[in-house]
Amino acid sequence: MNRTLTFKAEDRLMKDVLFANDVRFRIPRYQRPYAWGEDDVEEFWNDLLQEDTLFIGSMIFNYEHQHSDNYVDVIDGQQRLLSITILEAVLRDIAVLYDPELSKLIQEFEIALKDRHGNQDYRILCGDTTQPFFGGYIQRGNADVRNARATTAEERRIKGNYSFFFERVNRELDRLPSNDRKLERLKAIRKKLETLIVIHVRIDSEEEAYEIFETTNARGVDLSVADLLKNLIFKKIRVADGADSAKDKWEEMRTQIQATSTELTRFIRYYWISKHKPCPAKRLFREIKRATTDWQLLLDDLHRDAEVFNDLYVCNEADWRARNIHPETYRSLLSIKRMNFTISYIFLARILHECS
Repeated sequence: MNRTLTFKAEDRLMKDVLFANDVRFRIPRYQRPYAWGEDDVEEFWNDLLQEDTLFIGSMIFNYEHQHSDNYVDVIDGQQRLLSITILEAVLRDIAVLYDPELSKLIQEFEIALKDRHGNQDYRILCGDTTQPFFGGYIQRGNADVRNARATTAEERRIKGNYSFFFERVNRELDRLPSNDRKLERLKAIRKKLETLIVIHVRIDSEEEAYEIFETTNARGVDLSVADLLKNLIFKKIRVADGADSAKDKWEEMRTQIQATSTELTRFIRYYWISKHKPCPAKRLFREIKRATTDWQLLLDDLHRDAEVFNDLYVCNEADWRARNIHPETYRSLLSIKRMNFTISYIFLARILHECS
């Protein structure tokens, strides 16, 4: 980066971060959906039980908009914060059987946030794909999460992780002889969550937020090329007059590719090498960033190719005829589809795009 980033970092307990009285968090538009799976929550649960003092790493927050819209943006830490909230929801739902007042306290102070007029809001505002299910089943309370209808992979992860924590907490309680001991155990787990140690990193600039997000994740450990590219495109194409066209177009593209059961990063790589020279996967993001000057054109191009790419998977003969595709061309496409030679689809999509 060409300039110095300014930030403030300090050790804090989770009760002074996620459960602070006057702080609401928001997941920014460029963040990926909730991604933790069972392996992640199992590791977190085991560490929670085994460690007297558990350090869960650094979390980065942007406070630039706190005074204007009363939200702090989560730059790094979404997966841990949402997973902790899922576990809090499990404690809330189980506590109803032993101490309804404790259940109410968990809901009102750890998951939600009440103002002085008694109005309740949630401590975390998730991204568009996450909030409907997470808000309706995890944050709201009084919902049968384990029997909820989860329609997307993200919703299934949320539901699965809730079920994992629910089973593990009940397993802990089943070992104890009385309700009083079970209640003590619930309170002890709640206390452990409050005393998790985190390095709280504060920044006060959206521009720095984009740069820190890219820098902390560019080595590919946590995020894919698609995540990093989305962040960069959203940085370059800002919200205008209340319309977030970049976000809408990216989501349409992602949905088209998801319907083909193709990884978005794989699609982006094939798209890139269909127009440029071959590029190793580990250098793809840096190469796109170096070579791109018109980010709107890149997004429009990806969006259009995703539509054609999806067509190659789902269209039948009647669909292609409606698009004025020659019957011989359709038969060739059908033969390729039957051979499952899908690596060629992005190149075919590029040809069809240029010919349309």
